[in-house]
Amino acid sequence: MNDTARVFLDCYAQGTEPEGGWTFGKALNQARLDHSPASLERVNMLLDQINAKVKPEREAFLATPGGRNFCALLAYYLVAYVAKKSGARIDWHDLASAQQVLGPAQPLPQGSLSRLVAIADDVGVALLPLGWVEDKLFGQGGAPACADYVAGIGAQLDHAGPVAWAAAVRSLGFLASYAMFMVSEGADLVPTVLRPDPDGAGSTFTAIVDDTADGALRRGRAALREDEGGGGGGGGPRHAAFACEASVTLPGGRTDAIVIELCSHGDKPLAVTVVFPFRAATDPRGFAIFAPQLIEGTVPAEAEGLFNRALEAGIQGFNWPSGSWARYRDAAQADTTSVTPAALDGKDVNDEPPARQDSQAARQARAAAAAGDMRALTQLARMHLSGEGVARDDAKAVALFTQAAEAGLADAQYFLAMCYQDGWGVAQDYAHCVHLYTQAAAQEHAASINNLADKYEHGLGVAQDLGKALALYREAAEQNVIAAWYSLANMYADGRGVARNMEQAVRWMRLAAEHDFLDAKARLRALQSDLNAGLRAQGAAALLDAARLDAETLYELAGRVYAPDIAESLPVAFQLYLHAANKGHADAQLQVGFRYRRGLGVAADVPHAIRWYQRAMASGSPYAAEDMGELFEAGELVPKDLRRAAELYAKAVEAGSFTAGDRLEGLRRAGVAAPEPGKTAKPGWKFW
Repeated sequence: MNDTARVFLDCYAQGTEPEGGWTFGKALNQARLDHSPASLERVNMLLDQINAKVKPEREAFLATPGGRNFCALLAYYLVAYVAKKSGARIDWHDLASAQQVLGPAQPLPQGSLSRLVAIADDVGVALLPLGWVEDKLFGQGGAPACADYVAGIGAQLDHAGPVAWAAAVRSLGFLASYAMFMVSEGADLVPTVLRPDPDGAGSTFTAIVDDTADGALRRGRAALREDEGGGGGGGGPRHAAFACEASVTLPGGRTDAIVIELCSHGDKPLAVTVVFPFRAATDPRGFAIFAPQLIEGTVPAEAEGLFNRALEAGIQGFNWPSGSWARYRDAAQADTTSVTPAALDGKDVNDEPPARQDSQAARQARAAAAAGDMRALTQLARMHLSGEGVARDDAKAVALFTQAAEAGLADAQYFLAMCYQDGWGVAQDYAHCVHLYTQAAAQEHAASINNLADKYEHGLGVAQDLGKALALYREAAEQNVIAAWYSLANMYADGRGVARNMEQAVRWMRLAAEHDFLDAKARLRALQSDLNAGLRAQGAAALLDAARLDAETLYELAGRVYAPDIAESLPVAFQLYLHAANKGHADAQLQVGFRYRRGLGVAADVPHAIRWYQRAMASGSPYAAEDMGELFEAGELVPKDLRRAAELYAKAVEAGSFTAGDRLEGLRRAGVAAPEPGKTAKPGWKFW
């Protein structure tokens, strides 16, 4: 469902519609869902107006794809607004999927309200935003205002500790994992600051270089206080984490460690220091990671679960190019990511952890395997490979995997292939690795299909075959393998094994970026820039042939070219709109007026803006009159004239504007003599 939500929000942002469209689509576009507080007021007004003037009937409305899509878009948007402002991680589910995640102890209601369920993983909160949308759309006026509803969601998310902490603590875990990867290979860790990008879409590492170690520490710690104002950039509450390598004294003695200081600013700040001890790669026993310890700051008892889950998610979020955190985690530590005060009391960090018996899980797996359970045998093999619950023994793991693989178990074939691929407990053998992946892929084992595609793409253990690789990546992508999304995007972007297709590249890379896979977010930004460059070139070619092209073609291409955050797109989009406007396209005329008003792609010019608004009004656009009314009401670019604004709002209502009536009534209540609109035309939902 996350993919569906992204498709809906992207369609809206691009001025297009998903399959089935959405009822009141043009009014939705007029509402300008731009993640601003004002957009919540517009959503509230839109639903109130539909309820008051159209009075849709629930069953009939929801029986149409457009009606369901309309409600779904608003639900997706409200939750996206909360996630963007709070930093919460929220996943979308259908009813069956959500119930599986929540379990029987938290039953969900049957019916349209739970058709879409948003679950905030960090705090275990389930949200049913369709309930508010439908109450507002079909109810009797008892639903809270949109801004109040959104504030209520925020309060729910903070019930187990401020949800803003989760994003900050994930950054702490991510930085810890990055730092551990660096020292795992014997390198020294340069003091590093990690902070989220202003748009909240990614994070940036900054190395702190100074002539002295003390200077680097001072500068790194100062960087943590730079964003104390909180908020900013639309990416939610601000935070930063600073990591350095140090020798520290803990209850178990002196040890090497990664020390990470975290500061989360905003209304509910958080400041903690966590030490992640490790055994250096130069030690004859090899690199190892021990249990972290919280040495400064406090975490309230009610937020301990959130803190530990977010820390683990951050640790797992960094994709090690080789090995993994789990591979090096000290087997003697039952829970390496629990950093609550209770978990730390009396806990030592020793370079030689005491021997212990196999865990209960290992004993149960061994007993089940002895009874012929191949899945239990595979689980026992995995435990030997990772050192979880038993002593690590790669050769033993290979022997157990082999037994289960020969019995036909796809999971065992997959893990045994990984051993041959990376040389764990056996000599590296790509050909045998491919053989095993092929066996598991024949049983539709998704990860094996993806890894087999990788071997065909790079010619490892099998002759290179880009067409075969592409087909396998597609098959794995359909089973939601994140790495397959990333690889497909790159093949489409590079034209390897398939014709170059930037739209497809962006589509697949966006999915990978949503899951923070490798550098997918940075790659997505680059691909989107390349895609827009291609569209601009297409637009420039269209301008040379504008006399032959029809107005609608020019208008639609302008909408595709226009990208608010890419300055080069603005003048091309403007010229395309201008050509369509000169051909009499009412919406293009409105766009030209708006761009002259705002200086988008052309120098701001009030007389030209008003002239084009007037042409759009003459062509039947209800929103040109409304937009001009806003100018005169606010005194923006023209002298303030409330009577003139009222006259324009009345014209907009007559032409079919859905929201100008409220503006007109507002002026009347303020004592402005306002004309009575004539007979209202059919509502015009067209985006202006």
